[in-house]
Amino acid sequence: LVRGIPLAVNLALIGLAYGMLLAFAALYGRQVGAQGTGLFFTLMAVGMMASRAFSGRLLDAGHVVRVTNVGTLAIVLGLLTMVLLPGPLSFYLSGLVIGAGFGIVYPAYQTMMVNMGSHAQRGTAVATYFTALDVGIGAGMVVAGVIAARFGLPAAFAGGALLALLAGTLFALVHARRLGSAG
Repeated sequence: LVRGIPLAVNLALIGLAYGMLLAFAALYGRQVGAQGTGLFFTLMAVGMMASRAFSGRLLDAGHVVRVTNVGTLAIVLGLLTMVLLPGPLSFYLSGLVIGAGFGIVYPAYQTMMVNMGSHAQRGTAVATYFTALDVGIGAGMVVAGVIAARFGLPAAFAGGALLALLAGTLFALVHARRLGSAG
């Protein structure tokens, strides 16, 4: 969906942070003393499920801008918590917060992307959404590896937080204005 490419770039930036987590959160957890790094991913899943229970209703009510902003902020805060307060407790807490953020943001972006196309373009819109997500996640794994090899995992996750913040800023300055006050 050509009209959705700018929004897809935003989604790919957020997907970079997700890819970083998928590839390196367990290793980072061991570095900060977390014994059961699988608990991080369990809490991340709990955060995703819990946030989807209420964010879908807010999206249906037309609050897409607010929902997207809150979800992006949760991702940024979760990643920063993980980096700035290294330790098992903050590692697990960040998993819950980050999961909630992604659980909010991903459906919001999919809703926006689908709404950009006509009824006949819904398949194209969904394909654009998933392509952006896949590119972001895959690139995030590679970028995190490069950054971590040179500067360490905290720097990689801090970079993920900055990319999510950049995506949130671009969303607020470009996309939210286009969506108007309905969100």
